[in-house]
Amino acid sequence: MAEQTYRIGILGSGNIFGRYVTGLARYPELNIVRVGDIDVARAKRGAAEHAIPAWGDDAALYADDSVDIVVNLTPPVHHARTTVTALEAGKHVYVEKPLATTVADGEAVLATASRTGRVLGSAPDTFLGSAAQTARKAIDSGLIGTPIGASAFIGHSKPEPGTPIRPSCSSPEAAR
Repeated sequence: MAEQTYRIGILGSGNIFGRYVTGLARYPELNIVRVGDIDVARAKRGAAEHAIPAWGDDAALYADDSVDIVVNLTPPVHHARTTVTALEAGKHVYVEKPLATTVADGEAVLATASRTGRVLGSAPDTFLGSAAQTARKAIDSGLIGTPIGASAFIGHSKPEPGTPIRPSCSSPEAAR
């Protein structure tokens, strides 16, 4: 029996685009067929650099019948709107974290996935995930006293360019 292949359209060709292309290349059943970006010149450069056959704006990606799954790498403030548009265009969607920036937008995305019968997946959220939020709540509530030190680990060589780094302390004095 032949293995099923899926045709991928990547929406957004900015900071993490190259890492996603490299990662997806590890799966022969996933074939990147299009790059969409509001900056069409950047999409064209990304497509040329990675031998992806088609590029264009976001509307072209949504309209492309050769795209089965949209991998949404747009900035977080655009996740809900672009994910809903892709789902309504009949695409399955995998969205980079977070799914949406408000609860209402997240609920709208989930409702759209349910209504359209499309599969929706999302990258796990690290900083806003349950482990980090539980630790933050313990610090903010005083459960562990006043922090006098902190330790953090990054699972790769460095933070992504443009990643905001903030101390997770509850007061400016504790951050010093």
